[in-house]
Amino acid sequence: MPENEVDNSIALSVNSAIERFRTVLLAVLVVAVLAVVGIVIGVIAHGKSVSSGIEQLDTIEFVLLKDASSLSESDISQRLQTAENQLLPLSKKGGTVGSRASLLLADVYFQQEKFEQACDSWVRAAQLKKNAYTTYISYYNAGVASEQLGELDKAISYYESASKDDEFPLVDHALFSLGRVQEGKGDFSAAVSAYTRLNDIRPSSKWANTAKSRMIALKQSGAIE
Repeated sequence: MPENEVDNSIALSVNSAIERFRTVLLAVLVVAVLAVVGIVIGVIAHGKSVSSGIEQLDTIEFVLLKDASSLSESDISQRLQTAENQLLPLSKKGGTVGSRASLLLADVYFQQEKFEQACDSWVRAAQLKKNAYTTYISYYNAGVASEQLGELDKAISYYESASKDDEFPLVDHALFSLGRVQEGKGDFSAAVSAYTRLNDIRPSSKWANTAKSRMIALKQSGAIE
């Protein structure tokens, strides 16, 4: 093959390779762009879904509380039932909407004296938003609901979860409740541990003063040394 033909053949091969590369590169870029567009659309759609869910929750809460003090017992009962029906599907969602719906639904259940459902809803709210400011209040309320059911072991577990953060505004009440339930179960050593921690982190709290009184009473009764 003459030299110029060889050069032309090489040039054609190179150009062909470059064109193929350009085609592949273009395809990759198109896929990348479509992926970015898909992510952006997904984020926007998710944002709209969250916004819509929060709006629904705001409306449900507003209607639930509006002029509540002037309602008859029958009207309150009907309003609570309506709120329960509306909140149930929202509480099954994830993230902020599911957590907030579960919180509100738990309050509704508690007012209806459906303590088991209230407890479950508070625990779900805590699990959906583990680092939210509502996490510890949810566990605290779950402890209260468990006590209403007479499930003291569960109440202890939830009060322990509620008292893990020293900055939790109700940590003093959670620790006192923890000690009180443990005392009621006859676990005086555990009760004293809860009361002692309460005095260590919130010494000026009214619950700390009550805890001190309980420890004095336990010593006087011989329950502890």
